Amino acid sequence: MTNVLTQQEMKDLSNSLQQKKSQRATQIIHMGEEAYRLLRFQQLKSTELEKLASQILETDKTIYETNKKLYRAKMNSSECPSCHSSLSQDAKFCGSCGQPNPHYKIDEVEEVECTYCHAYIEKGTQYCPCCGSQIGGTTDNEL
Repeated sequence: MTNVLTQQEMKDLSNSLQQKKSQRATQIIHMGEEAYRLLRFQQLKSTELEKLASQILETDKTIYETNKKLYRAKMNSSECPSCHSSLSQDAKFCGSCGQPNPHYKIDEVEEVECTYCHAYIEKGTQYCPCCGSQIGGTTDNEL
């Protein structure tokens, strides 16, 4: 006896299969995130996974540093809120309409190096915005 499926049944099976594949991918991602967290806090030992975790940390650091550069670039080249002309951070007033530059003389932020990922972060920060490690103490995950 052969199984003959209608077009609709085949479509339903195909959709069900895609949903299960998507669900599996999500589960693998969650498993990987948990393994990464355990590796970071030295609760899991695996040479191969530690190598992968190190690569992920470098990628995280690159993402963090790139976001920081983009943010600073936006702050350094803003537009006048009145006439929408371009302004640089060192301009006290808009060259087109004379309005004060709201970003003039933004204080430089003092930075320190994260002891875990070595990203430069704002001094006084309790948790590293790059890797999530607690600065100067244990993380919540280590307690």
